Amino acid sequence: MRFSIFTPTHDTTHLVETYESLLAQTHRDWEWVVVLNSGAKLPAQLDDTRIHVVDIPKWMAQLGVGALKRYACGHCDGAYLVEVDHDDMLVPTALEKIATAIEVHDPDFIFSDAAQFRSNGEFQLFGKEYGWEHYSQRAGDKVYQVNRSFPVDASSLRAIFYAPDHVRVWRLATYRMLDGHDASLAVCDDYDLVCRTYLSGAKFHHIPECLYLYRIREDGNNTWLKRNAEIQSKQQEVSNRYIYPLVYEWCRRNDLTKLDLGGATGCPEGFVAADLKNGIDLRKKWPFADSSIGCIRAHDFLEHVPHCRDSACTHQPPYCTVGVMNEIYRVLVPGGWLLSATPSTDGRGAFQDPTHCSFWNPNSFWYYTRQQQRQYVPGITGRFQGARIWQEHPSEWHKAHAILYVYADLVALKGQRQPGICEV
Repeated sequence: MRFSIFTPTHDTTHLVETYESLLAQTHRDWEWVVVLNSGAKLPAQLDDTRIHVVDIPKWMAQLGVGALKRYACGHCDGAYLVEVDHDDMLVPTALEKIATAIEVHDPDFIFSDAAQFRSNGEFQLFGKEYGWEHYSQRAGDKVYQVNRSFPVDASSLRAIFYAPDHVRVWRLATYRMLDGHDASLAVCDDYDLVCRTYLSGAKFHHIPECLYLYRIREDGNNTWLKRNAEIQSKQQEVSNRYIYPLVYEWCRRNDLTKLDLGGATGCPEGFVAADLKNGIDLRKKWPFADSSIGCIRAHDFLEHVPHCRDSACTHQPPYCTVGVMNEIYRVLVPGGWLLSATPSTDGRGAFQDPTHCSFWNPNSFWYYTRQQQRQYVPGITGRFQGARIWQEHPSEWHKAHAILYVYADLVALKGQRQPGICEV
């Protein structure tokens, strides 16, 4: 099995070490496509017929890394594309492990765990408070301290920090079907491509060991350090574009029902309407088994549920805001999503409708996502992570009439490993 390793570079300082890690591979059928940018020169030590140096056209010199990677992959002919950055390394068995995974699982996309190291030998481990797990791995006479990748789902794909990292491997046919990296992206090009790969229905496979060594440069020349503000902004833009399709694709992959509360009219395609008009009385215990629903949509619904007047919420049936949130939690699977949109008290919409009987703003969701507030309402049994909570006007018409909405995308916490801070 032949691999095409691709590496755009504008700085060849550590390229010889990258090459030496390729020479050490126990699987030897590979080519290395190196794209030189910004006047970079190939070190003389890299004299190998398996190295294909690709010069870029002058018009491409000022384009971002997305364009360079796309150009590099256009010159690859191996069955699988392996991304290796110009200052990083593969562990000696990386390609062999990848080849074995391909033979056994036939995936479209492969990723592994990675170790981030400094020149003094120290390893950078990501914070446990963000859900990260760590382990030690011996390779020859070296011991690596490794960050364990998260399972691939909508939660891990919602932010670049938790999405599949190096090593990243695409089947060539899958890469071409996706039309490769977005040439317009100067940062977050890989994150965007990983999201699109998942949304395409491609088969993912995680190799649960360290195959990749990521160098943290003391000169601050890592892209994520030099362009951190730009990355933060662009990754949020990419996340906002894909998050709901990612949730829906996760449900599809796991054969999970998507429920639309109060959805007798306007129920989105692929959702099951839960409404009295559809024979489902949400004022009683819901007719869904515990941990059976992947996604619940509550648009223009919560404001029609009366507030609970009893902090213990002991009355039956549980038709109040606390009771409904408890039912939402009960029926969601671990990691299941609540996607809500509700007129906010910070605008006129919350109060203008005579049928509204509960009132919401971003702080209202604290009682379900933060222990500091949750403790004062002992009737709350649900525990959620506030994945995204924000406010905006849904349209120019809403803006013109001062009708502001609060949006809350919450993830049910039921013992699963969850990316990001959980406050409850």
